[in-house]
Amino acid sequence: MNPSIKNSDTQAENVLFGIGAFLFSLVGGVLYYLLYQMGYLAALSGLVGVICAIKGYSFFAKKESTKGTVISVIIAALVLVAAWYLCVASDLHAAYKEWYAQGEVDFIPSFFDCVRVVPDILKDFPEYFKDLAISLILAAVGCGSYIANTIKNRRLKAEASANNAAPTSDSKPASAEQKEKSDEDAEEASDENTEVVSIFLSLQENKIKAMM
Repeated sequence: MNPSIKNSDTQAENVLFGIGAFLFSLVGGVLYYLLYQMGYLAALSGLVGVICAIKGYSFFAKKESTKGTVISVIIAALVLVAAWYLCVASDLHAAYKEWYAQGEVDFIPSFFDCVRVVPDILKDFPEYFKDLAISLILAAVGCGSYIANTIKNRRLKAEASANNAAPTSDSKPASAEQKEKSDEDAEEASDENTEVVSIFLSLQENKIKAMM
């Protein structure tokens, strides 16, 4: 084997590729913002944010790992918090528009000005923190099963790869039966992962329809 060739198992992992997780997780942040404007605190946005963050990290790092998954989850959570912060600013901006239309104020601050005074708004309206807590809990519930199955699937693939590796003087080659079992386990974990996400998205869709 040419030593100059690197694969995803031996390639050094650069956590700075978390920028990829950030860029991809913005999809979840945008989704959260849009759903909030419609009056929903949906776990769907958190789930989408985490999935996109994991895919973004692995896309830039050219490698999947548990460390990358943890970094991706943290980044997705921070993006969700940022989206919530902007939602508070949006509420304030919308309130000023309404007050201006009713003649109660004689100006409408810019959205940027509303963003700057959000800390003061949160002091007077701490219930916004309740919205944030609910959003994070829903996101954790929504992506928990996905993350667990992703890590399980990755572990099974690593075991299958190890079994398929060339034997050394101290080890015997893996049998065809062991290889087949490892491949079946990995495929089963992948199918389970897909099924969990599909069921969850279906439940979220039904929940939103019921609220409309």
